[in-house]
Amino acid sequence: MAGRLLLSETPVSAGWVIRRIMAAAITALFVGFYAQDNIESVALRYSVVGAAGYSAPECLDALLRFVRKRANAELGKAAEKSGIKKPNAKRGAKKKR
Repeated sequence: MAGRLLLSETPVSAGWVIRRIMAAAITALFVGFYAQDNIESVALRYSVVGAAGYSAPECLDALLRFVRKRANAELGKAAEKSGIKKPNAKRGAKKKR
């Protein structure tokens, strides 16, 4: 996971890499706790933990996109009811008279 992110040719920030590695580590930790009690085979346990850690950043990104899409849809509905045209728009500067 770390090697894949660090050797990526797309320019990314160090914070982005650290955030994704931490997401993978936390997910793998919880999956490891669950797999320790429920999976007897050591090889299968390691492969499940590895697969969960490897796919965690992409799954969490998809989850965040879904949540943001739902939140924007709800903001749009609330804005329609209150008469606001653009709920996420920045306010313009006040005109001086």
